[in-house]
Amino acid sequence: MPAVNLRHIEIFHAVMTTGNLTEAAHMLHTSQPTVSRELARFEKVLGLKLFERTRGRLHPTVQGLR
Repeated sequence: MPAVNLRHIEIFHAVMTTGNLTEAAHMLHTSQPTVSRELARFEKVLGLKLFERTRGRLHPTVQGLR
């Protein structure tokens, strides 16, 4: 099973800060699909859903806030 890496933490922080995948991608100087894919991998590695996705915004779940 893949491990958590620093990039996962950076992406998580950017999404928590912006609440938006596109804005997080700009912050990290990467593409929105990359942020989306890596966030999904991070959630899979942890076995947790970290964000609820609603109308282009991401809101942290209880697990995401921990």
